[in-house]
Amino acid sequence: MIWTNSKRVVMFGAIGLWMLVISGCVSQSEHNTKVAELKELKATLVKTQETVSQLQKDLDAGKDRIEQAEQAAKNAESKVEALELENVDLKNQAKKLSEVEKRLSELQKDLDDAKSQGEESKAQVSKLQKDLDDAKSQVAEAKTHASQLQKDLDSAKARADAAENAAKDSEAKVKKLEQENAALQDQVKKLSDAETKVSQLEKELNDAKAQVEKPD
Repeated sequence: MIWTNSKRVVMFGAIGLWMLVISGCVSQSEHNTKVAELKELKATLVKTQETVSQLQKDLDAGKDRIEQAEQAAKNAESKVEALELENVDLKNQAKKLSEVEKRLSELQKDLDDAKSQGEESKAQVSKLQKDLDDAKSQVAEAKTHASQLQKDLDSAKARADAAENAAKDSEAKVKKLEQENAALQDQVKKLSDAETKVSQLEKELNDAKAQVEKPD
């Protein structure tokens, strides 16, 4: 706007000056004065244009700052929302803390009341402690017994495994011996048959000899 107005002033001044010169209504001194004014207006125009240019740069920078500020505002709003949510959560936690503190106070009061019951309470506590110690002792004994039983079980399993392996070996040996005995029994049967046949042949031979040696 400043640059436009200055330009108009210079244009109007130049037009008026040349109209006066053309019409012959001004002297040389007036002409020089007008020329000087024109130069001054031109100089003013240049300065004004420079000012306008600088103002435009400042305006652009201002727009950038506005955009940055708006973005910062959005980021701030997001952060505010997150902080509000966190604040709600913290308030809930604080409420829970209050409830826990109240419960803790009640428990402390109950404990104090229990302590104030005197020797009877102490006797009960002592009995409970004794029962607890007895129970711990029984548990320890049971654990020891269970450990021993586990050892015995492991040993029995090992012996059973060894016995099973020995039984398998024995069964294999029995099977092998049975096969060998079956083969030997077959050999014995053959031997018996051979001996019977030998005895028969010997008898026949003796009979034959007796027939040969018998006198006519």
